[in-house]
Amino acid sequence: MARAAEDEERTFTGRPRLTTKAVKGESKLRLGSAEDAATYAQRIANAAAQRQAKLDLLKAQALEKEEAGCTFEPLVRACPSKVARMANAHRARQQKASAQGGSRQGSGGSNGRPRPDWK
Repeated sequence: MARAAEDEERTFTGRPRLTTKAVKGESKLRLGSAEDAATYAQRIANAAAQRQAKLDLLKAQALEKEEAGCTFEPLVRACPSKVARMANAHRARQQKASAQGGSRQGSGGSNGRPRPDWK
């Protein structure tokens, strides 16, 4: 067995060998006419489209599986009655001010200067 390995090492030159098909210029595809080349290109395009469709389906399934694991639901409680009363009073004050035309927006700050109009 060692002798076979030594023989192989002596014959191995590290250079590529040209096969008879490579020398003759033959293709593995053996496309004879332009029509065959067109159908080959169409088959390749169809195969690529099928692979892409399968990949999209797998991605959608993975996303669906991941979203199925998302079961977090925060516990939301009603706000305390004191906060609700304060919010209602604030809304009532705003409605009263807008009904009187004395809206605070744009009237200026506490120093009487107009507010800037950027957002």
